Amino acid sequence: MNKLILLTVLFITSLAFAESTALTKSDLEKLSDKELILKAIDSGNYTKIEFGGSEALNPNFPSYKKDLANREELIAVLAGMIEAVEESKQEQEKQSIEIEAESVMVDEATGYNEFIGDAEVRQGSLVMTAEVIQVQTNADDVETMVAKGTPEQPAKYIQSQENQARYIEATADLITYDVNEGMIFLDGDAYLVQGFDSFRGDSLTYDIDNDKVFVKGSEDGTKRVKFKIDL
Repeated sequence: MNKLILLTVLFITSLAFAESTALTKSDLEKLSDKELILKAIDSGNYTKIEFGGSEALNPNFPSYKKDLANREELIAVLAGMIEAVEESKQEQEKQSIEIEAESVMVDEATGYNEFIGDAEVRQGSLVMTAEVIQVQTNADDVETMVAKGTPEQPAKYIQSQENQARYIEATADLITYDVNEGMIFLDGDAYLVQGFDSFRGDSLTYDIDNDKVFVKGSEDGTKRVKFKIDL
């Protein structure tokens, strides 16, 4: 029981700064010192924190309870990270999509395209590979990309993220990328590595913009959710 509780707490903590990517500098200024300290720690900016007060140098006193001596400077650091993530996202969206496969079927009337045989999609740091990749477009843009794997070679998704030390890597029988919503849906033996954490379940949803993972076991309960932390 204690182990399960620990995993749950660490999982929630690992998502804390991901949620901050939706904040603005104005939002950060409304946070308490405790909330700013926690966000700085979760985002890897612990060394940017300067503590004040009588407990500043006390190693036995919880960091998040200490007085913050450089509140404005810390807000500037966190706001800068958020702006960098947003700029990276916008740059990613501008980049062209390149697709390779052994054969292709194109329906210009509906915007449906099917790439067959060792298919690969690339857009900036994003890479999707599968035996078959289906791409739905409209007059202006790509709407969705669906990668269909095989039992021997599942579909695969890889992408770098600004606030992660490692690439996001995922595999599943079926991977759907909703380009407009910035969502990745994994179905069938879904597996995803996010930073130093890994997730496994029957189905999994990854929110690219907010760097959040949602995992679900099978309906009949035979396949439960698994979560691993590499320390």
